[in-house]
Amino acid sequence: YRIPSGLADDGIQPGRRVVVPFGRHQLIGWVDEVVEDPADIPERIRDILDVPDPGPVLDPSLLAV
Repeated sequence: YRIPSGLADDGIQPGRRVVVPFGRHQLIGWVDEVVEDPADIPERIRDILDVPDPGPVLDPSLLAV
């Protein structure tokens, strides 16, 4: 998923919860990795819709599992 310009200043980082479109629904997921300039972006990549929490909810050590 792509970080839209309206959310770019929210400090999206690994461990943060995000709301994303998934088919006709919206799901909550976690950011695993942020890539600044990926070389192989799919043409139909969709934007993150919202960041419901003020900071990460998962510790980096949990993400490593």
